[in-house]
Amino acid sequence: MSEDLTKLFTEEEKSTPELQQYVKKFYDLVIKERSLKKQLDEIKESRMTAEETLYSSLEDINLELIRTKDGTFYRRIDISANFRPGEKEKGFIWLREQGFGNLIYEIVNARTFSAFIKEFKEDKMAELPEFINMSIRKKIGFRKK
Repeated sequence: MSEDLTKLFTEEEKSTPELQQYVKKFYDLVIKERSLKKQLDEIKESRMTAEETLYSSLEDINLELIRTKDGTFYRRIDISANFRPGEKEKGFIWLREQGFGNLIYEIVNARTFSAFIKEFKEDKMAELPEFINMSIRKKIGFRKK
């Protein structure tokens, strides 16, 4: 059980029992979410260790896969690649030379774009063009002391 949050309200803030109840419920859920995230992080770490051990064990005995009643477990290698910072243009030239220029396309970072739109709306109070989708979600921020 969490601490008594009614201490957070001063008399001049016009706190009602209903508001205190909402704050307490929200706070309890924030604490529960943080606890679950911590547990999930610990589980992910354990799973990664188990995965590395299983992969090494399969590799040591030269097995590609194991079939069980729960499913098939198999070795695989995933590769991720990107261009070094500042080398994107060289990378694009190289891709075109290899005949893979069709992999190149322009993108806009979603978070940066959202921040731009927020600032644009605050500064200019202008209407956005119809080709821009915007959604608003009202949230409560919370920081632990």
